Amino acid sequence: MRFSLCWNGRAQRPAVSPVMRPPRRRTDVRVTRASTERKTSERDSRSMTRWWPIAAAAVACVLASACGSGTAGTTAGSTAARPATTAAQAGAPPEAPAGSPIRFRATDGVRLHGTLTPGRGSRAPAVILIHQYKGTPYEWDATIPYLHAAGYATLEYPSRSPTEDDETVLARDVRGAIAALRRRPDIDPRRIAVLGASIGASTAAWVVGSPPDQRLAAAVALSPQETDAIKHGARTNRFRPHDLLLVADTQELFAVKAIRTDVHGSGVSVTQSRDEGHGVDLMDYAPVRRAVIDWLNTRTRAS
Repeated sequence: MRFSLCWNGRAQRPAVSPVMRPPRRRTDVRVTRASTERKTSERDSRSMTRWWPIAAAAVACVLASACGSGTAGTTAGSTAARPATTAAQAGAPPEAPAGSPIRFRATDGVRLHGTLTPGRGSRAPAVILIHQYKGTPYEWDATIPYLHAAGYATLEYPSRSPTEDDETVLARDVRGAIAALRRRPDIDPRRIAVLGASIGASTAAWVVGSPPDQRLAAAVALSPQETDAIKHGARTNRFRPHDLLLVADTQELFAVKAIRTDVHGSGVSVTQSRDEGHGVDLMDYAPVRRAVIDWLNTRTRAS
Protein backbone atom coordinates (compact mmCIF):
# COMPACT_ATOMS: atom_id res chain seq x y z
CA MET A 1 0.00 0.00 0.00
CA ARG A 2 1.23 3.49 -0.84
CA PHE A 3 0.28 6.58 1.11
CA SER A 4 -0.77 9.85 -0.49
CA LEU A 5 -1.27 13.35 0.85
CA CYS A 6 -4.72 12.44 2.09
CA TRP A 7 -3.90 8.86 3.12
CA ASN A 8 -7.09 6.90 3.75
CA GLY A 9 -9.12 10.01 3.14
CA ARG A 10 -7.62 11.86 6.10
CA ALA A 11 -5.66 15.05 5.54
CA GLN A 12 -2.19 14.93 7.05
CA ARG A 13 -0.45 17.74 8.92
CA PRO A 14 1.63 20.00 6.66
CA ALA A 15 5.38 19.68 6.84
CA VAL A 16 7.08 22.04 9.28
CA SER A 17 10.31 23.85 8.45
CA PRO A 18 13.23 22.40 10.41
CA VAL A 19 14.58 25.90 10.98
CA MET A 20 12.04 26.92 13.59
CA ARG A 21 10.27 24.60 16.00
CA PRO A 22 6.59 25.50 16.26
CA PRO A 23 5.06 26.10 19.70
CA ARG A 24 3.55 23.24 21.57
CA ARG A 25 0.20 22.30 20.16
CA ARG A 26 -2.66 23.15 22.45
CA THR A 27 -5.62 20.87 22.65
CA ASP A 28 -8.92 22.44 21.69
CA VAL A 29 -11.61 22.79 24.29
CA ARG A 30 -14.91 21.89 22.79
CA VAL A 31 -17.65 23.64 24.70
CA THR A 32 -21.27 23.22 23.71
CA ARG A 33 -23.60 25.99 24.67
CA ALA A 34 -27.32 25.71 24.10
CA SER A 35 -29.15 29.01 24.01
CA THR A 36 -32.89 29.32 23.83
CA GLU A 37 -34.80 32.55 23.52
CA ARG A 38 -38.43 32.69 24.52
CA LYS A 39 -40.97 35.45 24.76
CA THR A 40 -42.96 34.98 27.89
CA SER A 41 -45.39 37.05 29.87
CA GLU A 42 -44.58 38.43 33.29
CA ARG A 43 -46.70 35.72 34.86
CA ASP A 44 -44.85 32.96 33.01
CA SER A 45 -41.55 34.44 34.16
CA ARG A 46 -42.63 34.31 37.78
CA SER A 47 -43.78 30.73 37.30
CA MET A 48 -40.42 29.75 35.82
CA THR A 49 -38.61 31.35 38.74
CA ARG A 50 -40.75 29.40 41.16
CA TRP A 51 -40.25 26.02 39.55
CA TRP A 52 -36.61 26.45 38.42
CA PRO A 53 -34.98 24.88 41.54
CA ILE A 54 -37.13 21.75 41.16
CA ALA A 55 -36.43 21.47 37.44
CA ALA A 56 -32.70 21.97 37.96
CA ALA A 57 -32.58 19.19 40.54
CA ALA A 58 -34.38 16.84 38.18
CA VAL A 59 -31.98 17.62 35.32
CA ALA A 60 -28.99 17.08 37.61
CA CYS A 61 -30.27 13.64 38.56
CA VAL A 62 -30.70 12.68 34.91
CA LEU A 63 -27.22 13.87 33.99
CA ALA A 64 -25.67 12.06 36.94
CA SER A 65 -27.29 8.82 35.84
CA ALA A 66 -26.13 9.27 32.26
CA CYS A 67 -22.54 10.06 33.19
CA GLY A 68 -22.37 7.05 35.46
CA SER A 69 -23.04 4.63 32.64
CA GLY A 70 -19.63 4.60 30.93
CA THR A 71 -18.41 2.12 28.32
CA ALA A 72 -16.00 -0.68 29.07
CA GLY A 73 -13.95 -3.27 27.26
CA THR A 74 -12.27 -2.23 24.00
CA THR A 75 -14.14 1.05 23.51
CA ALA A 76 -12.42 4.28 24.53
CA GLY A 77 -14.99 7.01 25.17
CA SER A 78 -18.43 7.54 23.75
CA THR A 79 -19.73 10.70 22.09
CA ALA A 80 -23.28 9.46 22.53
CA ALA A 81 -22.99 9.25 26.32
CA ARG A 82 -20.93 12.39 26.94
CA PRO A 83 -19.04 15.13 25.08
CA ALA A 84 -15.46 14.50 24.05
CA THR A 85 -12.99 15.00 26.89
CA THR A 86 -9.95 16.93 25.78
CA ALA A 87 -6.62 17.63 27.46
CA ALA A 88 -7.69 21.04 28.63
CA GLN A 89 -10.91 19.72 30.17
CA ALA A 90 -9.18 16.79 31.88
CA GLY A 91 -6.36 18.98 33.20
CA ALA A 92 -3.06 18.82 31.36
CA PRO A 93 -0.03 17.52 33.28
CA PRO A 94 2.93 19.74 34.08
CA GLU A 95 5.18 20.63 31.19
CA ALA A 96 7.81 17.99 30.44
CA PRO A 97 11.46 19.00 30.93
CA ALA A 98 13.45 20.20 27.96
CA GLY A 99 14.79 17.46 25.75
CA SER A 100 18.35 17.02 24.56
CA PRO A 101 19.53 16.31 21.01
CA ILE A 102 20.39 12.76 20.09
CA ARG A 103 22.00 11.38 16.95
CA PHE A 104 21.87 7.80 15.72
CA ARG A 105 21.97 5.69 12.57
CA ALA A 106 19.29 3.56 11.00
CA THR A 107 20.18 -0.07 10.48
CA ASP A 108 21.08 0.68 6.85
CA GLY A 109 23.42 3.52 7.85
CA VAL A 110 21.14 6.55 7.29
CA ARG A 111 22.05 9.33 9.72
CA LEU A 112 19.17 10.50 11.90
CA HIS A 113 18.69 12.93 14.76
CA GLY A 114 15.98 13.58 17.30
CA THR A 115 15.11 14.86 20.75
CA LEU A 116 15.26 12.75 23.89
CA THR A 117 13.07 13.91 26.77
CA PRO A 118 14.24 12.30 30.04
CA GLY A 119 12.01 10.05 32.06
CA ARG A 120 11.60 9.85 35.80
CA GLY A 121 14.28 7.87 37.55
CA SER A 122 17.75 6.70 36.67
CA ARG A 123 16.66 3.71 34.55
CA ALA A 124 13.46 4.94 32.99
CA PRO A 125 11.27 3.11 30.49
CA ALA A 126 11.20 4.79 27.08
CA VAL A 127 8.75 5.28 24.23
CA ILE A 128 9.90 5.91 20.65
CA LEU A 129 7.45 8.17 18.78
CA ILE A 130 6.96 7.65 15.02
CA HIS A 131 5.26 10.50 13.16
CA GLN A 132 2.72 10.47 10.36
CA TYR A 133 3.13 10.71 6.58
CA LYS A 134 4.40 14.18 5.66
CA GLY A 135 4.44 14.87 9.37
CA THR A 136 7.04 16.06 11.86
CA PRO A 137 8.09 14.88 15.32
CA TYR A 138 6.51 18.02 16.77
CA GLU A 139 3.06 16.54 16.34
CA TRP A 140 3.81 14.58 19.53
CA ASP A 141 4.43 17.71 21.62
CA ALA A 142 1.02 17.56 23.30
CA THR A 143 1.47 13.85 24.12
CA ILE A 144 4.97 13.96 25.61
CA PRO A 145 3.94 15.62 28.92
CA TYR A 146 1.44 12.81 29.59
CA LEU A 147 4.06 10.14 28.91
CA HIS A 148 6.60 11.96 31.08
CA ALA A 149 4.08 12.25 33.92
CA ALA A 150 3.63 8.48 33.66
CA GLY A 151 7.39 8.01 34.06
CA TYR A 152 8.53 7.56 30.45
CA ALA A 153 11.43 9.00 28.54
CA THR A 154 10.50 9.80 24.94
CA LEU A 155 12.43 9.91 21.69
CA GLU A 156 10.89 11.91 18.84
CA TYR A 157 12.71 12.22 15.52
CA PRO A 158 12.04 13.06 11.86
CA SER A 159 12.10 9.98 9.68
CA ARG A 160 14.54 9.71 6.80
CA SER A 161 11.93 11.26 4.52
CA PRO A 162 8.54 12.75 5.41
CA THR A 163 7.12 11.24 2.22
CA GLU A 164 8.43 7.70 2.78
CA ASP A 165 5.36 5.45 2.82
CA ASP A 166 6.94 2.00 3.14
CA GLU A 167 6.80 0.75 6.71
CA THR A 168 9.49 -1.84 6.02
CA VAL A 169 11.90 1.00 5.15
CA LEU A 170 10.84 3.23 8.05
CA ALA A 171 11.34 0.26 10.35
CA ARG A 172 15.09 0.61 9.76
CA ASP A 173 14.94 4.05 11.40
CA VAL A 174 13.03 2.68 14.39
CA ARG A 175 15.41 -0.23 14.88
CA GLY A 176 18.30 2.23 14.88
CA ALA A 177 16.53 4.31 17.52
CA ILE A 178 15.98 1.21 19.67
CA ALA A 179 19.68 0.34 19.48
CA ALA A 180 20.64 3.91 20.41
CA LEU A 181 18.41 3.93 23.49
CA ARG A 182 19.72 0.57 24.67
CA ARG A 183 23.21 2.01 24.80
CA ARG A 184 22.19 4.76 27.20
CA PRO A 185 22.66 4.31 30.96
CA ASP A 186 19.55 6.36 31.78
CA ILE A 187 17.21 4.04 29.83
CA ASP A 188 16.13 0.57 30.90
CA PRO A 189 16.88 -1.56 27.80
CA ARG A 190 14.19 -4.09 28.77
CA ARG A 191 11.44 -1.47 28.91
CA ILE A 192 11.38 0.17 25.49
CA ALA A 193 8.13 0.59 23.55
CA VAL A 194 7.10 2.21 20.26
CA LEU A 195 4.11 4.46 19.56
CA GLY A 196 3.26 5.38 15.98
CA ALA A 197 0.55 7.29 14.11
CA SER A 198 -0.79 6.68 10.59
CA ILE A 199 2.13 5.31 8.51
CA GLY A 200 4.07 5.46 11.76
CA ALA A 201 1.43 3.15 13.24
CA SER A 202 1.94 0.57 10.50
CA THR A 203 5.68 0.93 11.10
CA ALA A 204 5.28 0.33 14.84
CA ALA A 205 3.23 -2.79 14.12
CA TRP A 206 5.82 -4.04 11.63
CA VAL A 207 8.74 -3.49 14.02
CA VAL A 208 7.10 -5.41 16.87
CA GLY A 209 5.89 -8.18 14.58
CA SER A 210 8.69 -8.90 12.10
CA PRO A 211 12.24 -10.24 12.44
CA PRO A 212 14.72 -9.51 13.78
CA ASP A 213 13.04 -9.62 17.17
CA GLN A 214 13.72 -6.33 18.97
CA ARG A 215 12.48 -7.67 22.34
CA LEU A 216 10.22 -4.64 22.69
CA ALA A 217 8.07 -4.37 25.79
CA ALA A 218 5.05 -3.04 23.88
CA ALA A 219 3.83 -1.27 20.77
CA VAL A 220 0.86 1.02 20.11
CA ALA A 221 -0.45 1.84 16.62
CA LEU A 222 -2.85 4.77 16.14
CA SER A 223 -4.85 4.37 12.90
CA PRO A 224 -2.65 1.79 11.16
CA GLN A 225 -3.52 0.33 7.76
CA GLU A 226 -3.49 -3.27 6.63
CA THR A 227 -0.60 -2.86 4.20
CA ASP A 228 0.61 -5.37 1.63
CA ALA A 229 3.68 -6.10 3.76
CA ILE A 230 1.55 -6.89 6.79
CA LYS A 231 -0.85 -9.10 4.82
CA HIS A 232 1.95 -10.98 3.06
CA GLY A 233 4.00 -11.23 6.25
CA ALA A 234 1.08 -12.76 8.11
CA ARG A 235 0.54 -15.35 5.35
CA THR A 236 4.22 -16.31 5.27
CA ASN A 237 4.61 -16.31 9.05
CA ARG A 238 6.96 -13.32 8.96
CA PHE A 239 4.58 -11.00 10.77
CA ARG A 240 3.79 -12.26 14.25
CA PRO A 241 3.32 -9.29 16.60
CA HIS A 242 3.24 -9.41 20.37
CA ASP A 243 1.99 -6.88 22.94
CA LEU A 244 0.53 -4.75 20.12
CA LEU A 245 -2.39 -2.36 20.74
CA LEU A 246 -4.25 -1.13 17.65
CA VAL A 247 -6.37 2.02 18.09
CA ALA A 248 -8.80 3.53 15.59
CA ASP A 249 -12.02 5.48 15.43
CA THR A 250 -15.26 4.04 14.05
CA GLN A 251 -14.46 4.96 10.45
CA GLU A 252 -11.11 3.16 10.42
CA LEU A 253 -11.97 0.29 12.72
CA PHE A 254 -12.20 -2.09 9.75
CA ALA A 255 -8.45 -1.71 9.08
CA VAL A 256 -7.31 -2.65 12.58
CA LYS A 257 -9.74 -5.55 12.71
CA ALA A 258 -8.32 -6.79 9.40
CA ILE A 259 -4.80 -6.77 10.90
CA ARG A 260 -6.03 -8.71 13.91
CA THR A 261 -7.71 -11.22 11.58
CA ASP A 262 -4.50 -11.62 9.54
CA VAL A 263 -2.65 -12.86 12.61
CA HIS A 264 -5.64 -14.79 13.97
CA GLY A 265 -5.81 -12.47 16.96
CA SER A 266 -2.46 -13.58 18.32
CA GLY A 267 -0.54 -10.89 20.20
CA VAL A 268 -2.92 -8.10 19.15
CA SER A 269 -5.59 -6.11 20.99
CA VAL A 270 -7.97 -3.56 19.45
CA THR A 271 -9.36 -0.41 21.08
CA GLN A 272 -12.04 1.66 19.39
CA SER A 273 -12.32 5.39 19.91
CA ARG A 274 -15.85 6.69 19.66
CA ASP A 275 -14.36 10.16 19.24
CA GLU A 276 -13.41 10.82 15.64
CA GLY A 277 -9.79 11.35 14.72
CA HIS A 278 -6.89 9.97 12.72
CA GLY A 279 -3.43 9.09 13.95
CA VAL A 280 -1.92 11.37 16.57
CA ASP A 281 -5.19 13.34 16.82
CA LEU A 282 -6.67 10.42 18.76
CA MET A 283 -4.35 11.29 21.64
CA ASP A 284 -6.35 14.49 22.15
CA TYR A 285 -9.02 12.39 23.85
CA ALA A 286 -8.59 11.39 27.47
CA PRO A 287 -10.10 7.87 27.10
CA VAL A 288 -7.60 7.06 24.33
CA ARG A 289 -4.67 8.45 26.31
CA ARG A 290 -5.67 6.37 29.31
CA ALA A 291 -5.96 3.22 27.18
CA VAL A 292 -2.53 3.83 25.63
CA ILE A 293 -0.74 4.61 28.90
CA ASP A 294 -2.44 1.71 30.70
CA TRP A 295 -1.25 -0.60 27.92
CA LEU A 296 2.31 0.67 28.26
CA ASN A 297 2.26 0.54 32.05
CA THR A 298 1.01 -3.03 32.13
CA ARG A 299 3.84 -4.18 29.89
CA THR A 300 6.68 -2.04 31.19
CA ARG A 301 5.53 -1.97 34.83
CA ALA A 302 6.14 1.78 34.91
CA SER A 303 4.92 3.64 37.95
